[in-house]
Amino acid sequence: MNNTIISDCQRGCRKRKNERNEWDVEKSDSCCKLSVHDWYKNIPASFDFHNIFEIRFKNTHKGFFKNVNELPLQIGDIVTVESSSGHDVGIISLGGPLALHQMARHNIQIENFEFKKIYRKAKPYDIEKWQEAIAREHATMIQSRQISAALNLI
Repeated sequence: MNNTIISDCQRGCRKRKNERNEWDVEKSDSCCKLSVHDWYKNIPASFDFHNIFEIRFKNTHKGFFKNVNELPLQIGDIVTVESSSGHDVGIISLGGPLALHQMARHNIQIENFEFKKIYRKAKPYDIEKWQEAIAREHATMIQSRQISAALNLI
């Protein structure tokens, strides 16, 4: 078994193969351009919004989701969520009152916002498929640029 740790600085996580030859992925606080520090984590909230989370995807965008299943989640957990194309995998970046402050900062009205759901913590199969997709991204980007250049689109 290869126990080498591979850091993915593009997504803010570290991975290593476990004894079942599956990827174990954990949050890394370094190298992540969209990481957030939770200034409220030790301050008791005056209101209970423990089921609202901000989730980071591919280190390029974030979204707000609701934990409708009351799962025990925390910042850094890798979760499978509802998306327009079925489901997606992301990393929890904020929760509770700080997520609400981020929503207000982006002019999102919590009363009118239609939250998508957090389905579950990501299973090893989800993480493996996620890592496979990440591995194909660079080659796909290069190929699409070559096609665009050949068609004089850029």
